[in-house]
Amino acid sequence: MQNHYHLIIETPEGNLSKVMQYIDGSYTKFVNRRKGRGGHLFQGRYKAILMAADTYLLQLSQYVHLNPVRPELFHNLRHIRTAATSRSSPRKGKRL
Repeated sequence: MQNHYHLIIETPEGNLSKVMQYIDGSYTKFVNRRKGRGGHLFQGRYKAILMAADTYLLQLSQYVHLNPVRPELFHNLRHIRTAATSRSSPRKGKRL
């Protein structure tokens, strides 16, 4: 997740676009100053989903918290499967 992020935000005033502009702009300026570069950090415009009921909040929170972990988890599981397969399969010229 190097080109986007996920947030759960409650905006009683309905000013989400101003909030997102401030967050994106502030963070982009911070990173660009720190790394001595310029330009955009994030890909495209933000995407917002209106959540009218709290029943979806738990699922949404799980998605947001597990999203950065899933690619690493998949990589680790694939690595484990590859290692297990290579250990259990007979090698040419050797008997088990």
